[in-house]
Amino acid sequence: MSFVAEQCFAILRKRWVLEGADSDLGLWWVADDVRQCLGADATEDEVRTATLDALRPLLESGRLRAVTLRDGGAFELWSGVVEHQLARVSEGWRAVGVPGIGDVVWFIGRR
Repeated sequence: MSFVAEQCFAILRKRWVLEGADSDLGLWWVADDVRQCLGADATEDEVRTATLDALRPLLESGRLRAVTLRDGGAFELWSGVVEHQLARVSEGWRAVGVPGIGDVVWFIGRR
């Protein structure tokens, strides 16, 4: 990965943590941010891999948490270790192709 892309991901991680503190972030939104860092020529596999890599330290530190959005707006935290959560995101992503609004997972910050 290029130096420019790494710098872009560092900025995104900070933004996601700030936004996740009082809002929820959908996978499609996070993936679109990563797509912009990688450029128009990036494949969906490259976007998925880079997105999961960018999310890993945030999930491991607890600065973001993977959740399911329930009816009425309640969040249900995903259980399991981060590695399993990322595998679940990857599997769900592959199943939908390109994630759209509400697909696979939401992320929230510490609350």
